[in-house]
Amino acid sequence: MIFLILFLGLVIRLISLNQSFWLDEATSMLSTKMSLTHFFSNFIVGDFHPPLYYLSLRFWVNLLGSNEISARSLSIIFALLTIYVIFLIGKAVFNKKAGMIAALLLATSPLHIYYSQEARMYTMSTFLASLSVYFFTKIAKEKGRVGDFICFSISIAFLGITDYLPLLILPFFWIFAILTKQKYSWWKKFIFFHLPLILIWAIWFPYFSKQLSGGLKVASSSPLWVSILGGFSFKEILLIPTKFIIGRISSIYVLPALPIIGYLFYKSTKSFQKTKLFFLWLFIPLFVSILISIKIPVLNYFRFLFILPAFYLIISFGLMNIDKKLQKKLLIIIILVNIAASFIYLRNSKYQREDWKDLSTFLNNSSVVFPSKSQREALLYYNPNANIVEPQNLNTNYKELYLMRYVVDITDPKDLVRERIENLNYKKTGEYDFNGVIVWKYQK
Repeated sequence: MIFLILFLGLVIRLISLNQSFWLDEATSMLSTKMSLTHFFSNFIVGDFHPPLYYLSLRFWVNLLGSNEISARSLSIIFALLTIYVIFLIGKAVFNKKAGMIAALLLATSPLHIYYSQEARMYTMSTFLASLSVYFFTKIAKEKGRVGDFICFSISIAFLGITDYLPLLILPFFWIFAILTKQKYSWWKKFIFFHLPLILIWAIWFPYFSKQLSGGLKVASSSPLWVSILGGFSFKEILLIPTKFIIGRISSIYVLPALPIIGYLFYKSTKSFQKTKLFFLWLFIPLFVSILISIKIPVLNYFRFLFILPAFYLIISFGLMNIDKKLQKKLLIIIILVNIAASFIYLRNSKYQREDWKDLSTFLNNSSVVFPSKSQREALLYYNPNANIVEPQNLNTNYKELYLMRYVVDITDPKDLVRERIENLNYKKTGEYDFNGVIVWKYQK
């Protein structure tokens, strides 16, 4: 049965996999083409992620190619592994049926499907976080095997150099261990097996320090950056459960599912001795992130994909605590909501990624102006020889120009580049929208 669920998860994730890379994915792809010297000395310092995913992607695209399907297939593999691990966790903590239900919910999860189709680190970090939880459930038992401690140690070490926010899963492990009153001998092993993570971070910390400093400068440069990066607000907090349920589509679709999810969360508390593991996994990283977001913007819902498995495990356990007739009805409703929300995204380009691929074809070799040196990676990925005109080099010699309006409120809040073009007597003759990537055409 679990293999049928994995097959279903694979089939759904292959639909529309060839859609255009968006800006951040293009950044990932460009990182695979640069030398390792440039990667570590320039690229990674200006990014805000550890290197393991980028290095894994480099190996992957060298093996299979750099088109959209090949590159994103790495994320799909991590997604499928996560579905299997969530099955193992549910089976270990409750029973096989609970594991199956949780796996089925994650396999059809609209948010998980969306990020399974993205050449970024989020499904990799979700897999590693889930794997660390699985081995934690094994070592938390009185006679945890050394092999399980080693696997736990490796998973948190790899997690620590894949993405930063998922490291907030560590306080959950410690708090759970305190609540379950582990013995002194257990604590010695538990702390000892954190050493690989500590050693890796001792090496990585100078890079992290530079990344953090640069990230805070960017965030402070514009209030709009704070909102895009996920600054503290009740809207950002409410978006997390909303998007967990219906993914990237309009939030209005969440309303029918909310009472059912709330009811199942309540019912799962009937097995609280077992479900407290998942409540802590869900809420401790979220709570700590909310506190951090007061100073550092981290509250974007997609950054919390690593706690999505806990969300579905709680729902699964809630279903196990109701009578079988109602259980079947509610499970069918949740699956239908998942599939409907997923297919709204998969079959409607409105909810898909920015279309830099078609923009590149449209522009061809036309002269294009970006208000700043950032936000051009996707165009350069699809057209390395793009004819980009720097704003300071604008003159009256161009027959036509294309002005990028992508996140212009951030890159050029005073709209100075547009004013410069119009002051050179260029007339706006067209507006084009490539799924959120807007460009204006100017002619003499």
